[in-house]
Amino acid sequence: MKLQSASTRRLVFRLNDAERDWLVEVLSRYPVVPESHATLTRQGDASLREHEQLLRDSLTEQRHTLRARIKVWLAAPGRWLSAGRGHRLIVPREDGEWLLQVFNDVRVGSWLRLGAPEELTRDPGSLPVGQQMDFALMELSGVFQMVLLQALDEESGP
Repeated sequence: MKLQSASTRRLVFRLNDAERDWLVEVLSRYPVVPESHATLTRQGDASLREHEQLLRDSLTEQRHTLRARIKVWLAAPGRWLSAGRGHRLIVPREDGEWLLQVFNDVRVGSWLRLGAPEELTRDPGSLPVGQQMDFALMELSGVFQMVLLQALDEESGP
């Protein structure tokens, strides 16, 4: 996935077929971070239970909204354009923030599913089959997150 152009209103990326498939896969996995991960304190302070429930309710609503938004976003007319042997992806700049949130959720959630290791294996093939997908999702969402962050920092062209 490479930035092809950046303007004040949109970013245009070029992707090959595999990158497009992985991007759709990463986005469709949202949300990955378990709801139980969102706590105000690790000590289980009883006085904060009501606030924690409000936090969980808010996160549930946000997740539902983002999940619906992802489906609409991926299917939007003009989102994907054929470009020779690949695809052009049009990303409005205003979508950058929520896309970063989604990529981060998939990245962190996949890391949590791997057991939140301090050091990651250099040989993902040595992981149990069920964890290999989590490893791939973690790595890919990190790459998409990095590419999008760099693109959002690009000076706008003509």
